[in-house]
Amino acid sequence: MDRLKKCIACLLLLAVLASLGGCGQTEYAAFRALEVIGEKQFCAVCRGGDKLADVVDAALRTLAGNGTLSSITARWLGSDRSCLEGDAGALQALKNTLDEPLPETRRLIIGVEKDDYPIGFLENGEVRGMNADLANAMGELLGWDILVLPIHSDEISANLVSGNVDCALGFDGSLVSPDKFFVGAPYLKSDIIVAVRRESEIQRLRDLNDSRVGVINDPAVLKAVRSSEHLTKFASGATQYLTIDRCVNALDNGWCAAIAMDSLMLSFYREKTA
Repeated sequence: MDRLKKCIACLLLLAVLASLGGCGQTEYAAFRALEVIGEKQFCAVCRGGDKLADVVDAALRTLAGNGTLSSITARWLGSDRSCLEGDAGALQALKNTLDEPLPETRRLIIGVEKDDYPIGFLENGEVRGMNADLANAMGELLGWDILVLPIHSDEISANLVSGNVDCALGFDGSLVSPDKFFVGAPYLKSDIIVAVRRESEIQRLRDLNDSRVGVINDPAVLKAVRSSEHLTKFASGATQYLTIDRCVNALDNGWCAAIAMDSLMLSFYREKTA
């Protein structure tokens, strides 16, 4: 009897997993991921050769080590998804090696994404989200005034070179030249996926049959789409859309057969529209 109960329990478990995962796919409420085509990394980017880069890096590692980073990501993402190796003593260790002490007060201008809920977004003219909170936590740790500016991921280099921002926080480091900019270790990662509506008959990329793919206006996603031999083999091309709303609207109207974006954005699009 016990053996029969165990067998029934195993069968029920397999049935649940099959309904959730189906051929290794992942469900995002009204959407279903067909395939992972890349990874988006969230990093701090500073001007190359700027001593501030070491300070930003040490501050982030300290926040990761003392639990602040985990608390911020859990508050905005529902669970701690941070991946940076922490060191609560990193900032103090850096201070001990400096010839001159860090200034007690200064203004640190940090650029964060403005169109990626809940990572960074505008609300009533104010920059909010996970990265805005992380930027302010860095200011509290350093004792510096923080000005958070909204920027887009295709504006990183221009804003840093012009001095409009001192640091771009939460952007994929592959989008800038490593010879000109400092890129810190990623503190968060998100899969870049190709997805369809859950009820779609498309089960894999091969089923696209030369249809177009809608792509969110994100350089990291565009780079993954262009680099995916598997996707370019079965899709006739890609159409870029400025917002996730327009991307989903194109999918629903049949203007594209699938959409490509980072999975974190798609997950929270569900929460905003449900």
